Amino acid sequence: MPNMSNWFKTRWQHTKAIGKTWWFLLPASWAAFWGLDAAIEKWDLFGVKWWWDANTTHLPNHWQAWLVVLLMAVMVFLIEGSYRHHREILALAKTESTGLEETIGLLKEKLRLEKEKNLTSVPDFIPMIRTVAVIHIPQENVTLIMFQVEIVNKGADSFALITGHYESPTLDADTNLPNFMVKQSWPIPDHPGQYLIIEPDEWLTPRVRKSRIARGELASGRVVLAVPGNKLYEIRMGEAKITLKVQDYLGKAYSDSYQADPKMGGQGGPFMIYPGDVVKPQP
Repeated sequence: MPNMSNWFKTRWQHTKAIGKTWWFLLPASWAAFWGLDAAIEKWDLFGVKWWWDANTTHLPNHWQAWLVVLLMAVMVFLIEGSYRHHREILALAKTESTGLEETIGLLKEKLRLEKEKNLTSVPDFIPMIRTVAVIHIPQENVTLIMFQVEIVNKGADSFALITGHYESPTLDADTNLPNFMVKQSWPIPDHPGQYLIIEPDEWLTPRVRKSRIARGELASGRVVLAVPGNKLYEIRMGEAKITLKVQDYLGKAYSDSYQADPKMGGQGGPFMIYPGDVVKPQP
């Protein structure tokens, strides 16, 4: 019984789906037959009344009911044939869909492999500004901004070119990076008389120009930007945006930016002393 019930259910659903287009054939055929019969009987339409009577009057009583049964049987066979054809089309569509999904899967896998290949064949830098210190040199009327910077390379080995950009209401321009290669003393904010001693190998800019940053390696060090004029106030008030740009050997640029929060005292947090840093009074 469940199979029979499912048979009727599937056919009925299919009949409803296709009925809007041709289910009216049954009543239309019935109406056409009786219209033709009435016209022949009344007006001898086409002059075939004698033939019509000869071929219809001998039919058993209520032959119209048999005709209805015949038409219904024809409709059933038509519906069954249409249903089977519909199933064949669905099966073919499903087969094609499965093949298409497999093709898409293969393309996705190929794209993933190409992406992994690109990751190992081209550099992929992630520059990060960790801390910032700012001082003004009155004698030269220049503001020096020192960053502690880290650069992670997720791609192929590459040299790095570091540049800077300063943007504020008073200046919007690329900035100079003093190419420090000697030992320097840097005053520590909020610690009068104390200086950070920076050794030559701590300067990041000349180091990454000469030596490649290997894949998976983190290069860290100090980077200094020189901006003309006294920019202490606008930097500490958050009016200035300072961007460090790092280019790989292909010329692709990566960047990180710093903009002070006045609520934090104009520094992006306390000036950090890293392990191995040397702090002492001005030599």
